[in-house]
Amino acid sequence: MSMRDTIHEVAVQAGWAPALGTEVATNVRVYQRGKSTLLLGYTPNGGATGLSELVETENGIEQRFEVPYRDKDKATQIIAWLKTTAS
Repeated sequence: MSMRDTIHEVAVQAGWAPALGTEVATNVRVYQRGKSTLLLGYTPNGGATGLSELVETENGIEQRFEVPYRDKDKATQIIAWLKTTAS
C-alpha cells in the first residue's frame, strides 16, 4: 500500500470525507469535515509533501494547521495529526 493510500485510510477513519472525488490532480487530495478542508500534497510517486487545514470562519477562510513542504518525516506527522482529529 502506498503512503497516499495509508494517509487516505487514516483520514477517512478520522472522519474526513473525500471532496471533489479522491484526487483533484495527481498531486493533491482534498478532504472535508464540517467547515474544515484539508489539502494533502503528494509527489508523483505518492510520497507526502504537505498538509494544510483551512477553516471557514465568520471572517473568511483561515489556515489552522500546516505541515510545511520543508519538514522531514511529513507522512509520519500527517498521520499523527489526523489521528488527533478523529471524531
